Amino acid sequence: MSTLPASPRRIQGRAAIVYRRDGHFTPPAEWPTALAACVRRLDFGNRGSLFLAFDGVDVAEDGVFLVARLGVLRSPRGTGWTARKLLAEGVASPAGWKVGELSGNGLALAFDLDAPRFAVFGTLLSVPQLYFWPDEDRFAAATEPGLLLPLLDRVEIDDDAVPAHFLFRFVPGERTYFRGVRRLYPGKQLCFHAGHVDISQLRRLRDLSFGVPHYDRYGATAIGWIDGRMRSIVEAGLDEARSIDAPAGNLLSGGIDSSLVQAWLNELAPDGPRRSWSFTVEAESFDFEEGYARDASRLLGTEHRLIGVREAEYPELFDRAIDVLAEPTLYNEGWACQLAVADALAAEPGAPRVLFAGNAADALHGVGDLKPIERWRKLARFPGLQRLARGVLPLVRRLPGSISWVDAIEMARETSSFRDPTSFVSIAGELEFALPAFGAAAVARAFEERRDLEADQFASLDLLERIQMLDLVTAGYDPTLAVVRLYAARGIDVLQVYLDETAITAPFAFAERVRYLRPHGRWRYRLKPLQQEMLRRRGLRELTGRKKGGTNFNADLWRWLSAGCLRDRVEAIERPAWLSATALEELKRRPTDFLWNLLVFDNFRRRVVVPASVRAAARAADEGPGVVSA
Repeated sequence: MSTLPASPRRIQGRAAIVYRRDGHFTPPAEWPTALAACVRRLDFGNRGSLFLAFDGVDVAEDGVFLVARLGVLRSPRGTGWTARKLLAEGVASPAGWKVGELSGNGLALAFDLDAPRFAVFGTLLSVPQLYFWPDEDRFAAATEPGLLLPLLDRVEIDDDAVPAHFLFRFVPGERTYFRGVRRLYPGKQLCFHAGHVDISQLRRLRDLSFGVPHYDRYGATAIGWIDGRMRSIVEAGLDEARSIDAPAGNLLSGGIDSSLVQAWLNELAPDGPRRSWSFTVEAESFDFEEGYARDASRLLGTEHRLIGVREAEYPELFDRAIDVLAEPTLYNEGWACQLAVADALAAEPGAPRVLFAGNAADALHGVGDLKPIERWRKLARFPGLQRLARGVLPLVRRLPGSISWVDAIEMARETSSFRDPTSFVSIAGELEFALPAFGAAAVARAFEERRDLEADQFASLDLLERIQMLDLVTAGYDPTLAVVRLYAARGIDVLQVYLDETAITAPFAFAERVRYLRPHGRWRYRLKPLQQEMLRRRGLRELTGRKKGGTNFNADLWRWLSAGCLRDRVEAIERPAWLSATALEELKRRPTDFLWNLLVFDNFRRRVVVPASVRAAARAADEGPGVVSA
């Protein structure tokens, strides 16, 4: 039994696990050198061998068990868990975890040193992930798709995942883009024993709402309570950064969420340097975002650096982002620009290696779609207006260029799990092309799978809460993972404050009618009232009430797609069999989100799937099944 080589610790790190009954394994050439150099073999005779690769991971062992921790883990009492503490206090075991003792945002693994068995558990909603591929006499898992692909016999796109991707820009739940590959969805436990894999659900979102107080209004006590809870998350992250002697900074876009994170950082580290970063795109449609970041930096007293991205630089960032993610999960065009910030940080001596971020807060505290939904609910109380709406909406079908809201709503009602049409209506543009491409049955199945996540994770009677919880476990969660991985590729850990279990729990202390919207007149509402109140009480009212753009620069993107830096990429798209030539030409003539999604997927297929498939075939021909050594 070899000793696991040491590597410089990071908060999240990366890991890979391989089980082979025949005991033969060679780290693939595609792995990063640091990971390939950290492989440890656990040999169990005729029961096979485990190969563990941990790069920058917190690891501890006692001669019986080995425990690894990725991310930030705490007890319900707020005490931080290290791998050594998890092992010493019996929280970790290859037979399972004392889940009630684990909170925060992280992934925990426990291995038996005397038998081929281990257990893995991820908190809700864990940023460290585990992708895995079970096969007879073999098992492979890794924290990133790009680390797992070189371990597969075949690399193929899962056709069942494609409709979901083109509707939502990601594949929600346990499904992945690759046939035969799954991911351990947060809140679940994977138990492995001598080739047998068992998955069990140990925690759901609805479990997190227990044990919190209940508030019906925004009083000093209520705001103080949630403020303290959120500060504790940032404090835990700072403690982790100090434990690895890593300077910390903030991704400050200037919105409410990232501004609040900076305010907590200022209070928790009053004597430390206040450093923040964001990107800016030399595009007219992004000007207001740059102004927000500058204003927030001024008010919060940070040394802020804006990393500029020119149109000519964008295609290279776009390609690299796909290579890093090994998935087509560039949720919007701004995601690729995060690599420019990561590059700048990696090249600057003494720059932070730990960044805080405020992604996914919209899903917890409210998105703009809630305003018209709440107004519609008010109007629905008047039968005369309902009859008028039923008479007017059919006319919408005649509008050229898009599927009508009526068609979207009628389709939603055909879905057995339908409870509200908002998800269908919000992606009417995608449905215009997805419906004829995949057919109504496939689209309905994609919505069912997405809806099942919310139904399984959280039982709610309130419409707004259902919408928000569905957003949290899909559009709030999956795109945020891409941001983390883009920075991780440059050696930088990003701590997503609003995906910590404490952050998820905190809003549930407030009644639904005050959690997401605050009435401002008869028909007007303010979004994120809790967030805004926390800023106001700090004298930062100027940062509230402003409409943010979500790092989008759509107006310029459409130009880039039709006549700018991405035009050649669009012309080179290989038309998939399910999309008609007429539809593709229409997309090229009139760029939409669907064309962006198609371009991302085509680049993913060209740069990730095809090369990985060729390499897998070559390995199979040269070495036989799997990645083996003599």
